[in-house]
Amino acid sequence: MEKPQHTIFVPEYVNVDDLDKCLQDRVTEFVPIDSKTFDPNAQLKDCAKFIVLEKDYFSAYIGDSAPLKCNYQSRNALMCFMRFNLNASHFNHSFVKIDGLMCKSQLPVHYFVYSKDADCLNQFNITENNTIVEYFEDDEDEDLNKFASIVKGKHACMGSFFIVNKGFDYRAVDVDDVKNIYSFTRVLKYSAISCLAEGTKTIQQLIEEEILRKKERRPNPERLSDFKLRDIDGNEVMDKEKFALEIPRDDDDNTEDGEESADTDNHGVEGIYEGKDWVNINSYMQDGNDHFLSAHPDGGEIFHCVTIDNICYLKCGDKYLYTDPDHEMDYIFVNNGIPTKEKCVQIHYMNDGTIALTRWGGNVFYNCEWVKCSYGAIGLNSDNEELYWREPMKLRIIRL
Repeated sequence: MEKPQHTIFVPEYVNVDDLDKCLQDRVTEFVPIDSKTFDPNAQLKDCAKFIVLEKDYFSAYIGDSAPLKCNYQSRNALMCFMRFNLNASHFNHSFVKIDGLMCKSQLPVHYFVYSKDADCLNQFNITENNTIVEYFEDDEDEDLNKFASIVKGKHACMGSFFIVNKGFDYRAVDVDDVKNIYSFTRVLKYSAISCLAEGTKTIQQLIEEEILRKKERRPNPERLSDFKLRDIDGNEVMDKEKFALEIPRDDDDNTEDGEESADTDNHGVEGIYEGKDWVNINSYMQDGNDHFLSAHPDGGEIFHCVTIDNICYLKCGDKYLYTDPDHEMDYIFVNNGIPTKEKCVQIHYMNDGTIALTRWGGNVFYNCEWVKCSYGAIGLNSDNEELYWREPMKLRIIRL
């Protein structure tokens, strides 16, 4: 547990046990006071920020600013802002005043947290800011019906769902039907919880969306018996015909009405690479180690294909593209020798005419993760979150 980051003064007429618990309480010191003798202005000389509890609200004291009267329903969110911001003006941008009290316009989300894993929750994360929390000790204490009843009894929290948290695993549970559960890990946490809290999606919609998106991101491992490499217009790319592999950007509209296609009759014209992203060969590996594919803006390698025994191989110069399931890195490598079938790169056609790549018979597309603006790492990632969110790396064949 972290050292105290907050000080909360508790007068004799306030029972802390009656308050909804907050994540920030784990780093808070609660100090009993005598309301008749306590002087908050004198306290400010020793402590620049603190809270004083009252029966129906609490007051946040921050330096020389006037104390802020705050609604208990947003106590964790307000404490987060007190912890990480230096002056009261920040509150005006993220909180509203309702009936004279500062609060978030959105009700807090109720978390039920496995107590031994409570430190896994990120107290700096915006998703956990607007929350209230209760802890349970072990699996026997995990009673979803009981949790639903607790949420229904609260007047100031999200009433349609609650979150059950164990370490980095999360479940969103429907208050009215505790069998209706959407499970996710922290990578999807912000999106999933935000959608539910804002009411833009239901738990069932998230479940159905995940099933669909994962299905869309799984390639068909079956190979076309009469496979021919074709460009985005469906024209066959002949063996040894030179081309570059462009990675279309999300904001790339391809062509405007009346504008010539970008991959029409380029014939190696200088400047076709400018302002676009391309597949390249990463050559930083030491001699003796095969180089591998990566992505870079404003310039790409020249590729071609050859067909041997009815298998279409991609080549760069005199080197073949191949994969290696036994290699520690899930890259696409290049080497002089013809790869064995199990190490071949399999090509798939996408609905928009682009191509995508997998291992031979693989069920996960290669993707491109831009590590920085000038370098994209091309590799495999079969994590559920990656399959849910990340688009496959699509490639557009640009004839040269």
